[in-house]
Amino acid sequence: MRIDVGDHRIPRRDQFEQPVPKGLIGTHVKLVERNALLQQLKSVGSSSYAVDMGEYLEDVRSVASPVRDYARAVVGVLAVAAPSSRLSVERIDKEVAPAVVKAALELSSRLGFDGAGVRREARA
Repeated sequence: MRIDVGDHRIPRRDQFEQPVPKGLIGTHVKLVERNALLQQLKSVGSSSYAVDMGEYLEDVRSVASPVRDYARAVVGVLAVAAPSSRLSVERIDKEVAPAVVKAALELSSRLGFDGAGVRREARA
């Protein structure tokens, strides 16, 4: 069972109560507070993209946006990753994130997604 956050779905709170599997790769910079994680998931749902600021690989940043099909199901993701020295927060916000969202929406459109539930600014 999942809960809706706008047009996006996130796992139920009790699914976050389970222990994190051992052996996951990542850095010491991780989001471990459950409420902060839920808040970030809601933010991702409303902005149509997610940002990794070195949580997975140190000194690497990435931006990703979902690719949806005709049934509005997420069938993939479009992502850009680069060394953090080349991908500043300002560049992510002003240049990379809008381009990634636009490209993901174009790809989704080719798969029959009608854009319902996507913020108008994300479509521009």
